[in-house]
Amino acid sequence: MLASGLTAAESLAICGEVIENPVVQNDLKKISIQVSQGASLCESLEKLTYINNIFTSLVRIGENTGNLPLSVAQCNSYFQAEYKHAIRRLNKLIEPIITIILGIILAVIMIAIILPTFELATTI
Repeated sequence: MLASGLTAAESLAICGEVIENPVVQNDLKKISIQVSQGASLCESLEKLTYINNIFTSLVRIGENTGNLPLSVAQCNSYFQAEYKHAIRRLNKLIEPIITIILGIILAVIMIAIILPTFELATTI
């Protein structure tokens, strides 16, 4: 939205209407009001505890250089790459756990089938 010519305050207000999380929605409305009153976007974002420091640093750089849309786009690319990397790591951690659980389930099924067979053989 910034690249299309909207101001930061307008962009934040629109994002606040679209987001379903009520906490983030209220925070975006507050930041939109602060920015429209002349406060720095970076300073307003730094007050939020759940915003990453990398994002606020890139917003500060974008504001100082006058190229905020590019900074936000680079930040978006960075966080998307981090997200994909975290998902890959999670998949690599889950695979062995699923294998062990399936092995245990298979062992229980095998014991449930073989144990009665041995008991039947010893009684005959």
